[in-house]
Amino acid sequence: MTTLLGIPAWVVALAVGGLALLVVWLLVTRRQLGTLAALACPRCGATYGRGAAVAARQGHTAAVRSFRAWHPGSRVDPQGEWIVACPACAATARFNVASGKVNGESA
Repeated sequence: MTTLLGIPAWVVALAVGGLALLVVWLLVTRRQLGTLAALACPRCGATYGRGAAVAARQGHTAAVRSFRAWHPGSRVDPQGEWIVACPACAATARFNVASGKVNGESA
């Protein structure tokens, strides 16, 4: 079965499904970054801001990639905790993605 343009229906369905998954992933990521950016540092009370949130997510993504490179086939929670640094006082804390809260200071 083909569509009007001669493209098989399964190819169209796969493309639409992939696009839908990409949109959902982008919306979830945007919400997570917005949540972290609006939170306050537990030490000084300053809000983290978008720059600190993006840096925390990029740091977490790099750490997961590095771990997977050294331990292929291992299971890593890609939605674990992000280590975020306060732009005002440089204190680090852990952002729990599942709860949307900063969990105290990091070591």
